[in-house]
Amino acid sequence: TLMKFTGRYGSFFLKTKMVPIVFENGKSGVVCMITDITNEIRSKEALKTSELQYMALVEAMPEMVAQFLPDGTIISANHVFSNFFSLSLNGDSYGSFFSLINQEDIDAFLSHLATLSPEHPTATVSFRVSPKGGLPVWHTWVVHGLYDKDSMPLVYQGIGHDITDEMVNHNLDVARTRELA
Repeated sequence: TLMKFTGRYGSFFLKTKMVPIVFENGKSGVVCMITDITNEIRSKEALKTSELQYMALVEAMPEMVAQFLPDGTIISANHVFSNFFSLSLNGDSYGSFFSLINQEDIDAFLSHLATLSPEHPTATVSFRVSPKGGLPVWHTWVVHGLYDKDSMPLVYQGIGHDITDEMVNHNLDVARTRELA
């Protein structure tokens, strides 16, 4: 049984358990075990609050945000990302992040991921993507890896945005420079 007590120093939580016993004289009784689980409850509440704050921040961002596993499986994404790629949660995933990247750019992207480590967990990479039913566009993403104690990647988090206009202008500048040369 969980019990909550509130006083002038805040709330605290106790977990009680009744265990029937038989004494040496043959009479039966009950041992009541009481465990203070206040820190456990507060930690769970703090984690839930932190997760809600993080998700609110991610959803409010104007950039695309996604988390994906080392195999590319997208495990979370904000509405900007989901809308851009016309993706929706299917079971526990949104599909593969890698399948969204232009095939000509996937090897370079995977090479960037391979350079990440616990000592250098972040990289910025640009690549082309094709939104559903649309023409290829350029994105730049800041990708950050999270690692286990053996330095193996657990998950990648990324923030990305469209840089197509910048790439088109850059290519026009390069073409003009060649014409003038």
